[in-house]
Amino acid sequence: MSNVYGSKWIRRDKRLAIYLRDQFRCVYCNKNLANVKAKFRTLDHVVPTAIGGGNEASNLVTCCKRCNDRKSDKHLWEQTTDPIVTNRVCDALERPINRALAKAILSGSLDLSDVLSKKIEV
Repeated sequence: MSNVYGSKWIRRDKRLAIYLRDQFRCVYCNKNLANVKAKFRTLDHVVPTAIGGGNEASNLVTCCKRCNDRKSDKHLWEQTTDPIVTNRVCDALERPINRALAKAILSGSLDLSDVLSKKIEV
């Protein structure tokens, strides 16, 4: 069963924390995904699980469905050599996730729109 923040293979708070870390932008094409339907906003394994990558936040990035489908099960470095894209991915993976913030949003204590509009620091 899926939910508004994605499928069940990853905890909702971790998924949301990664989206927040990446500012709800696809790290590959830089598309703003804050207001798209959940089915068009995904997480991508930088190192695919098919070749040994795990589900830790340091291997997951926010990705639009189009870019995720194009990348498929290839390692990032097989997919692109564009330094802008690789820098965006590396920058995202270096930033920590904030699961406490994600849990506060999911519980209703904080409003996602306030966080996205920078009224609340991530």
